Amino acid sequence: MGGFRYYCPQCTTLMTADQSESGMITYCPNCSAEITVPDSAAVSRPDRILVTSGDIKKPYEILGVVFFSLGTRGGMASEFNRLKEVYFLRLSEMKQKGQVSSASNGVGQTIGGLGVDGDGDVGLSINYSGASFRSNDIETAFHILVGELQLRSSFLGANAIVGFRHNLELDSNANVINFFANGYGTAVKLLPDS
Repeated sequence: MGGFRYYCPQCTTLMTADQSESGMITYCPNCSAEITVPDSAAVSRPDRILVTSGDIKKPYEILGVVFFSLGTRGGMASEFNRLKEVYFLRLSEMKQKGQVSSASNGVGQTIGGLGVDGDGDVGLSINYSGASFRSNDIETAFHILVGELQLRSSFLGANAIVGFRHNLELDSNANVINFFANGYGTAVKLLPDS
């Protein structure tokens, strides 16, 4: 009996099973979610699911909309850091190929001011408006968004995502810059040519 790998639909932990375990109930070792072991024949590599911002000139069945968001604002920052670890190998390969920049310093700016108070004293103020992320984190977030959409599409049995869109917002709050990104598209199953 051959083994295969699949992902927990709740937390994306990579799991393994034997073909004889297909259809059985198991629990994720990371988040304890109850999971039905998928049919080994139905398990595909999510990273090979086609993602396009346009349409495909082949017949397909629409399976549903997939959506994912992440960022460095509030509680999203810890999830973003967790996902950077989950995608570490994939992102490392992309860095070697030049698809993701090497680590760089945080984005930010220095704001200075010079003033004279009521007593005639001169004062100098310098404030640093920093960032809670590195500039290459925006590229990293894009690739994680695509990977998470592919993963969610694989749960639906899709082999392509059409109409992919990606939005990015920068937010300055309390002298710190954060970003919020989301991606979405339509998960489809390409049909054989008739």
